[in-house]
Amino acid sequence: MLQQLKNKVHKKGKKILSGIIAAVLLVLATIPINFPTLEVNAENTVKNCIEIIGGKINYVDYTKWIDQDDGSKKAGQGSKDFTKNGTLKCEFVDESVSKITVNYEPTQGYFLESVKQDGNMLEDSKYSVDEDNVITYDAGDENDIGNITLRCIPKELSVSNLKVARINDNEGVPTSSVNLTWDKPTITETSGYSLDEYRLIVKRQVNGREDVIYNDKYPIVDNNVKCNIEDAGIMGDAASTTATYTVAIVADKAYQKGYDSSKIEGSKVTWKAVYDMMLSVTGQGSVEITKSGDSAATTYNNLNTPCTIYNIPSVKDGTNLSMKILTEAGCGVSSFLVNGNEEKGNIEAEEYNLNVNKNGNMAISFAPLAATPVITSSGATYTEIAENGEVEITSAENVESTYYAYKGLETAQKQGKWAQFDNNFKGEKQTVKVPAEQLFGNENYALLRAYSTQTGYADSKIAEQYYYRKPEMPAITAVSFSDNYELGQWTANSVTVNYVNSSARKYDGLQLGYIVNGQGEMQWQDMSQQGNVYSYTFGMTGEYTIAFRFKLADPNQKDAFVYGDPLLLDNTIKVDEETPSLRIDGNGYVSGVWSLNDVTLNLNNSTSQLSGTGYEYAVSDQEVADFSQLEWNKCESENQVKITCDEGKVLTQYVYMKAISNAGKESEIVPYVVMIDKETPKSPEVSFSKVDGENGWYKTLPVITMKPAVQDTGSEISVCYKLYQEGQDPSTIVETIFDGTNQPTISADGMYVLQYFAKDTAGNISEIGEEHLKVDTGAPNGPSIEFKTENDSVLAHIINFITFGYFCNERVVAVVQSSDSMSDIKEYGVWYTQNGKDSDISISEDKAAKIELPENFKGTVSAYAVDNAGNQSETMVSDGIIYENIQSEITITTDVDNSKWQNKDVGFHVVTQDIDSGLRNVEYILNGKTIYQNDFTGSEYNDITYMNQMDIKAEDEAVSSNGYTLQVKVTDNAGNKTEKSEVVYLDKTAPVIELSGIENGVYSNNTENLTVRVIEQIYDLNQVTVTATRTIDGVTTDYGLEAFKADKVDDKKNYAFSEDGMYVVTVSAVDAAGNVAVSKQISFTIDKTAPKIELTGPQNDSYHASDVPVVVNVEESFYDTDTVTINVTKTLDGQTGSVDFGSWSNQGKSSSLTKNFSEDGTYQIEVQAKDAAGNQAASQQLTFTVDKTAPEVSINGASDYYITGNTITLSYDVVESYFDSNNVSIQVQKEDAEGNVADVDVGNWVNSGKESSLSYELKEDGIYTSVITAVDKAGNHATAKKTVTVDTSDPIIKHVDEMNGKYYQVFKLPYELGEMVADLTVPNIRMSLNSDEYDGVSEVTDEGKYVFKMDVSDEVGHQAIAQAEFIVDNTEPKVIFNGIEDGMKSESNIDWSVTLADANDKLTEVVVDGEKKEIGKSGNIYQDTLRQKGKHTVEVKAEDLAGNVTTKTINVAISEKSVISTWSNNKPLVIGGIVVVAGVAGVGVGCATGVIGKGAGKGIFKKVIKK
Repeated sequence: MLQQLKNKVHKKGKKILSGIIAAVLLVLATIPINFPTLEVNAENTVKNCIEIIGGKINYVDYTKWIDQDDGSKKAGQGSKDFTKNGTLKCEFVDESVSKITVNYEPTQGYFLESVKQDGNMLEDSKYSVDEDNVITYDAGDENDIGNITLRCIPKELSVSNLKVARINDNEGVPTSSVNLTWDKPTITETSGYSLDEYRLIVKRQVNGREDVIYNDKYPIVDNNVKCNIEDAGIMGDAASTTATYTVAIVADKAYQKGYDSSKIEGSKVTWKAVYDMMLSVTGQGSVEITKSGDSAATTYNNLNTPCTIYNIPSVKDGTNLSMKILTEAGCGVSSFLVNGNEEKGNIEAEEYNLNVNKNGNMAISFAPLAATPVITSSGATYTEIAENGEVEITSAENVESTYYAYKGLETAQKQGKWAQFDNNFKGEKQTVKVPAEQLFGNENYALLRAYSTQTGYADSKIAEQYYYRKPEMPAITAVSFSDNYELGQWTANSVTVNYVNSSARKYDGLQLGYIVNGQGEMQWQDMSQQGNVYSYTFGMTGEYTIAFRFKLADPNQKDAFVYGDPLLLDNTIKVDEETPSLRIDGNGYVSGVWSLNDVTLNLNNSTSQLSGTGYEYAVSDQEVADFSQLEWNKCESENQVKITCDEGKVLTQYVYMKAISNAGKESEIVPYVVMIDKETPKSPEVSFSKVDGENGWYKTLPVITMKPAVQDTGSEISVCYKLYQEGQDPSTIVETIFDGTNQPTISADGMYVLQYFAKDTAGNISEIGEEHLKVDTGAPNGPSIEFKTENDSVLAHIINFITFGYFCNERVVAVVQSSDSMSDIKEYGVWYTQNGKDSDISISEDKAAKIELPENFKGTVSAYAVDNAGNQSETMVSDGIIYENIQSEITITTDVDNSKWQNKDVGFHVVTQDIDSGLRNVEYILNGKTIYQNDFTGSEYNDITYMNQMDIKAEDEAVSSNGYTLQVKVTDNAGNKTEKSEVVYLDKTAPVIELSGIENGVYSNNTENLTVRVIEQIYDLNQVTVTATRTIDGVTTDYGLEAFKADKVDDKKNYAFSEDGMYVVTVSAVDAAGNVAVSKQISFTIDKTAPKIELTGPQNDSYHASDVPVVVNVEESFYDTDTVTINVTKTLDGQTGSVDFGSWSNQGKSSSLTKNFSEDGTYQIEVQAKDAAGNQAASQQLTFTVDKTAPEVSINGASDYYITGNTITLSYDVVESYFDSNNVSIQVQKEDAEGNVADVDVGNWVNSGKESSLSYELKEDGIYTSVITAVDKAGNHATAKKTVTVDTSDPIIKHVDEMNGKYYQVFKLPYELGEMVADLTVPNIRMSLNSDEYDGVSEVTDEGKYVFKMDVSDEVGHQAIAQAEFIVDNTEPKVIFNGIEDGMKSESNIDWSVTLADANDKLTEVVVDGEKKEIGKSGNIYQDTLRQKGKHTVEVKAEDLAGNVTTKTINVAISEKSVISTWSNNKPLVIGGIVVVAGVAGVGVGCATGVIGKGAGKGIFKKVIKK
């Protein structure tokens, strides 16, 4: 029912609304209005939409109305999501939308300024916007939202080029005002907003106080935009104010909606305080004045002064006004007043600097100089004055007074100007002397200054001279030595030399000089110093001559120091710290070893002992362990110890020795055992076996027997022997010690010598025995039998013949020889055997035996040998031997007619035989060439006497016209030779054709000569044919050549070819025997024209950021054999490699190849073409660079937005392959804590390679923004940006001190946190009240004393703490009336007073009967008397330090005195400001403390505010 009622009301409302609209339309119809014509798309009708200006739409939720069948509408929900990319406009096609919820995102720095519906402003009350930029608009059920426009504009406009300058008046004189200027804000016509929607805010901050100079609509006067504002309150009279101005242009609507002022950025500029100085210059001179910050000075003199120097900038420390005093020749400054003070004496080196910190005046006067006095000087910076010398001051002419001053100087430091000269004398040409003792006092340096005065003149120039005196000689009485050392004595310890300085003068040190061992020059060393004691220690071995001297820094810097006269000691320091090292030389004797001679021991010190060395020894018959028991003796004979023993005796002694330096150092004790044996041993006994051969020779091995040695009382005795071959040097034979078992043994034949003797270990030897033994146990070697001819040549042995091994055809002698390795050959037995019969034995005692063989001998020879020991060898028998001189037989036949030429093989039949000694060698020679040869001494032949050789063929490939000859040669075993030959005519070799001079298939670029050669033995019958063809441009013709005629064996003919073309030459030949030659054909080309190359591509040495196509084209007539070489190299990052251009193909007379270069690199292309004839085309080159890669730029050393508390070094790095053409720029700006931005010069960029770098250390505090940009030659560019903060300082806390001691009614932090804390980084702020955390915004109302503490730490750990004490007091001051009370009636005068309970409170007003009374200086008490009869009104106002105000009014009346005039018992008594009231109910005491509720409010805040 309720819903039906709603529908009726709704329909009725719609009817009423329709009636109203109809009435309005009827009225509007009477008004002529031009409506725009809209073209409506019948298919897609946009009824509702939402768009945004200055932002984007992320999503839209909406309510739409859907038509129902019954004519009603139903609400539905829809949404559109644009969060991915955002949209500027959202349309609802054919949809009736009544409500939208839109999430929009303004452009950075923009805000929603207004909402329009169908072009009209939509009231703020009709839509809502939350803090998340979500706007909701509801047009009402079934109503369309229409076209909604969200208009966003910038919250602030940028203020650029903000400047501040002092304003000059019409005459150019600076005033006390400054002018702020900035550039006109840039707003384009399409931006959708205008400047009149903004307000201008100008603030000035001075000493922590901020004042708003201007805050109103942006000033636009007569359509002119104002871009300046004046501030007349900045300078004031003191002209000492430094201020920071902030200019911001803020959207007015954003400001009106409560735009957070702390977020207003604006632009800042700082005005630094300036001062003005009046200047007056008189006389002949001028001053050059430079203000701080100026690069050039301004000159002032008596012509352009008096004047005012304006705008001297303030500086905290140092000077801001520098003056150079320029006097004319002969003039000086007679007076220099600065703000009334004489400053003439503070001018130094014609310069005067000051820090102007207020407006003031200066006056300088110049006058001629008085004459300058003369003082003692050598011309050097420092003049030396003798110890007993003096200096003089002589006054100049025409002067009244001469002033001088002097003082001793502790160091050679230049002195500033003196204001006081204590000494003076009158008159001219007067001289005053100052003794050195008075001049220097106790110092080594002194300064004397003097000047003259004369009325009407400027003081003379100051005569100035520095002096010094040489150091004094050290005192001998101040020298001492450690450990009571006496000069001239040797010591083994270090010696410390001490010098106790009692001089009043101060030196730069004491030096000790020494000469070591009397050699070289004096070496000076600084002595160590402790207090007034100087020390130097001699710890090294040496004899030192000693001297001392003081040193003083040379003030003239000619040398490092000036030295005083030295003190030389009359004796030396002798130090020998070396420990002797005893070395024993036994002259070949070794301790503990037996000797056969007396022993002499030489004692030496291997240490170089400067003080000298002595030696001692002790001798004992037994070994001693305790050396203290020894009796020591000095070596009397220099450094030797001699131990002797009598002949034939034995001696053993223990000798102990040591070395002692003259400084007392002893070496280690060295023991030595001496053993002497002079007894001679007895000779040993030896026996031998009996000799069993002839001539003293042993035929069997001899046996030797030796007996052991007989011992004596001395060293051990051994029996020794040497057994060696005769002829050997006995001294080279190592003796053998006989141990009882190793008897001398002879094991082989030879001639031996045996030596034997006894020997002890001391080296004593007995008499030496000697025996000779000869041994030959073997027979001689079997004799050799050799056959020699009559001419003494040895017959060769044919070892392969079974019966006979020797053959000859002349007289033969058999020679017999043998050898014996030991006793040699004594005689031979020789005989021969023939036909089974032996001849007689021939005995010969020669070294060789000979026997002559009879003629026609055919048999063997036998022999044996006997040596001198009687041994006989075996009998040896020779091989058989034959002697004969009959020639062999040869037969040769053929199977053809030998008189005719043959062209086939010819066979020879050959028979050879020898019936005596047999065939040794057969050789067949065919036409001078051996074709067969056989030596029958080989293994396959034995006693050959007959040979039948068949079918010897003549088959060589070439013959001469003299025919073909077979020659047969035969040699028999006896050496007899036989020859025979036969001739045939054979030519089976065809003529040979040779072509030379031109290679087959060759291409030539010259005239070519072809040589035709025909090789034929039978040339006179031969036929040769030579033909040729020539092809040019595809046409082939016969090419005529001269005929070839052969007239010799090796004939040839030359043919020349000079015209371009391809030639084919054919040659054929036939000889007289019918042999046909292999025909020869050759083809070749004459080409004298070179190919032509065309290289098409980019401009040479160009750079490209995209692909580069290159085309190679070659033109050549004989193209099919062209050689085209395309060499491509690519260089990238210093690495060079080859690039394949592609496969070249000769396609025709004109051929080409294209390649596209797309990879980075510098390409060098060289194209060469050469045809087969060797014609070389002019090569073509091209160089270009493909560089698609932008330089890699980076800023390293810190991450972006890195914050550090230390200095940091940034590295600006560029990686670029083509670094030599890089254009690199680096821009660095530093923003300080005050917001001032300055450019930073990081240095000059140098491209040093592929990877180039520039480092810069960020030292000063600031926010550094670095931008590096690199552009290569191809136009690729890259940029890197990084922000780094260097914060080495603690945070700055401001305004807290201003809170200290204050009173507040209600406390709330009176400043924004941004105003209180200054730091480069985002600070962490902790605040507390009475140690409890405080958020800075909560109000504190509880009364009491509070301690506010602010603890600030920045992002790098720096910390600052500030605190203040204040009091919260919201209680009104307590006013105490004395002698009066409200409603009081009195019949007499009323003496009354008013006081305050807290002495710190003040009475601000006392009004009696409308008359304002004067309050005394104390401010907290007032006393008065009411005398006049009638009504009186007393009004009192009081205020405490917190600003609490109390107003109290009292009405009293004074009437005529009545009869009854008694006081109440409750009359107040006033005692010292304390009111005591006594009443019936009791007694109460009230006391004003001045601080109420102390400690109240403690612990009421817990929240911590962090930023």
